[in-house]
Amino acid sequence: MSWWGRLWNLAYLGWAPWDIGGPRPELVHLVKSGKLKPCRAIDLGCGTGENVIYLAQQDFDVIGADISSRAIAKARRKAQAARVSPTFITGDMTNLTGVEGPFDLVVDSGCLHSLFSSTAREGYVQTLLGRRRFIPDINSQNRQVREGAERMAINMPVQGTSADIIKVAMLNLYGEMGKRRLQSKLLLQVHDELVFEVPAKDVKEMYHLLHEELTYHELEIPLTIDVSVGPSWTEQEKLKL
Repeated sequence: MSWWGRLWNLAYLGWAPWDIGGPRPELVHLVKSGKLKPCRAIDLGCGTGENVIYLAQQDFDVIGADISSRAIAKARRKAQAARVSPTFITGDMTNLTGVEGPFDLVVDSGCLHSLFSSTAREGYVQTLLGRRRFIPDINSQNRQVREGAERMAINMPVQGTSADIIKVAMLNLYGEMGKRRLQSKLLLQVHDELVFEVPAKDVKEMYHLLHEELTYHELEIPLTIDVSVGPSWTEQEKLKL
């Protein structure tokens, strides 16, 4: 075992201050609200397994991983007492072995703690494109108000970045369609979908233009798109040229 693993084992000899005695409130809220539905999940740095056990009770296919073998042993005992059987793995979070993706959900409480502490210090969160949302209630003494602000702090960088990306793409598309004198029209945005009215003669050029402008390469995993065509929004087939 590495010295880092031995250090964390010492931390779990008694009560660890970050072990709050139950799953993260924001995780519970997301599941109860229906925003998170049963899927394949992994909790990185799961500690004594509270989040993992909760997700397993909600029918998630979940794996818990932690560098501390003592924490994993406690997690297994808790899971047995709760009558659930998630998978627990001891290992370095930067080089896990015996785990194969993909996963639909990654839980990382360390990221949440970092997010909350920086938000409390700076007073805002921001998207990857730099748009800020100020969240003064993150420092509220009222627990319910503070936890509501924490949920906003979690959601905004993800949903806000998604909104930024598609809005920038829409502006670029509008300008490029004008330059090319295309007769196509952007009619509607529905969440992460764009609906166009496209003459038959423009279909091929619009297909390539959409891939040029909407595929986002600034992330380690590029955001790609699908293009579908049809006589109406409900009668479409995927197009691949």
